[in-house]
Amino acid sequence: MSLLESTRRLFSSTSLANRYHGLINQGATDYLNSVLQVLFMTEDFREAVTRYSGKNPHSEFLDHHLKVLFDDLQNHTAYSYKITQKLGIDNVYEQRDAAEYLERVLRMTSPDASKIFHGQLVNKTICSKGHIQTDRDAPFWLLPLSLVDSCSEDYSVVKGIEEFFKPSDFCGENQLYCEQCDDKVDATMVNVIKHHPDVLCLLLKRFEFNYNYMSYFKITCSVDVPETLQIPESQKYELYAFLDHFGDLRGGHYSATIKIQEQHGDRWYQFDDTRVTELDFQPFQLDNTEKSQTTYLLFYSKKKVVVPGGAQTANNKYHGLVNQGATCYLNSVLQVLFMTEDFREAVKRSSKQNAGIGLLGALTDLFDNLQKQTANTHKIITQLGINRVYEQRDAAECIEKILTMTSPEASQIFYGLLANQITCSKGHKETDRDAPFWHLPLSLVDFYNQDYSVTDVIKHHPDVLILLLKRFSYSYMSYFKTSCFVEIPYSLQIPEREVYELYAVVDHFGGVRGGHYSATIKTQDEDRWYKFDDTQVTPLDYQPFQEKSQSAYLLFYRKAKSKSHNCYHRHLFLYIFFILLCIFIIHAVDS
Repeated sequence: MSLLESTRRLFSSTSLANRYHGLINQGATDYLNSVLQVLFMTEDFREAVTRYSGKNPHSEFLDHHLKVLFDDLQNHTAYSYKITQKLGIDNVYEQRDAAEYLERVLRMTSPDASKIFHGQLVNKTICSKGHIQTDRDAPFWLLPLSLVDSCSEDYSVVKGIEEFFKPSDFCGENQLYCEQCDDKVDATMVNVIKHHPDVLCLLLKRFEFNYNYMSYFKITCSVDVPETLQIPESQKYELYAFLDHFGDLRGGHYSATIKIQEQHGDRWYQFDDTRVTELDFQPFQLDNTEKSQTTYLLFYSKKKVVVPGGAQTANNKYHGLVNQGATCYLNSVLQVLFMTEDFREAVKRSSKQNAGIGLLGALTDLFDNLQKQTANTHKIITQLGINRVYEQRDAAECIEKILTMTSPEASQIFYGLLANQITCSKGHKETDRDAPFWHLPLSLVDFYNQDYSVTDVIKHHPDVLILLLKRFSYSYMSYFKTSCFVEIPYSLQIPEREVYELYAVVDHFGGVRGGHYSATIKTQDEDRWYKFDDTQVTPLDYQPFQEKSQSAYLLFYRKAKSKSHNCYHRHLFLYIFFILLCIFIIHAVDS
């Protein structure tokens, strides 16, 4: 290497070190360094770790140690000793698998941070007679793509995704048993993503076990890596990082290549332990794909969606709420209340009459802020007496407390009355006193092994009907979650022929201890569905709830627009026409 080239590289490395910094290799910990660099450069993950660590400095989660490391990386080359200790890595000279340690890190971080990489996959079986059987949701951190059949040719990630979600047909001797048909029938099986993670991680399975030689081997075929990726349900992702593995099983080495948004455009950097190098070229310039024989893990982030009819992104039109620690349960409820126009307007009117005091004033201020920007719920939390923002609470309990504390004018939109009527064998009726309710609880206890269907439930109808799917039950001296699938109708007809239309759903993901809430809401002005997940607001390119849901918890139905007014005018017209016809006939007979 020439002296000029050595000087250029030294200067380049020194200048970059002032902007982006590397991690010291403790022996053979390059697999961990590459993973940590991607997590650090994933802004949403870094911010979530910082938020949680600030609220929970003594938590058992890995967030605090990650925050310390991330703070160091902002300023200088860092050392990951505390992370390796926390992960139980006792031999730093042993080469390990980057994918395995990515999963381990995510499992040990808080739900608020790790959910960014968390997806839900479901396996659906459809028999030849149209009966659908759906297995329970399978959570995933990454999707594995097999390279076994591509040893002698190039592998395409796009085709690999198509193959992963391609329906498999079972017929002839391979027929499957259908419970509803009570017989073996032809069937089709398909994988479906029910919850798309914010960051989709793909694992190219380069390490396989050969049973002939009873040992692992590495597949070194070339892989076509696309810059953008579209997976089922039209969800688009954009590549922002990938991990390479060089060498073989015994003497391999990992590095990370990451795209960073800078003032003058996006730039790609390679992070190889302590060395950070800006690439002299921009990948994906020719046909939006790049061939690689070393790529092992691919990281795709959700691509920003532009709202049709304008250049605004979703976040410029609708805004999110900051998670104060674990207040996603409150954020999801407040977003539904804000998007319920009648409630929002009633709150503002009542607040003026009460000089903006108490919860009404706090709600008015919050709603005004949400019209313009991402908002903070600090005043609401104070009014509701929530003194531990890092404690996960129940969304149904939260909305009931809010409605109880608002004015009668605002809360009556959700207020219903339920009567219990007993009719004896002789026809005598006895009616208990009316029982007020904010939501109707529907028990799911008997639906572990079958789907649940929402049916007619009440007699007296509020303007907005809230149905609570009771997923949390108490048994064996502890709470558990019922994770059965629920069929959610877009329209619901209940006794006295009152028709309701679905306009919002609050989902709960995860278990009793480590769950997360989000809201999916249909806007009235453009009749389009949006997902509100704390600060992130995403317009959906598809109609949700066409399939069964395993995460739906609260359902919000509003009264369908009545057609009685139009019917009245039509009947009046026919009545007047009939009268005039009779007068005409009588006049004709008299003549």
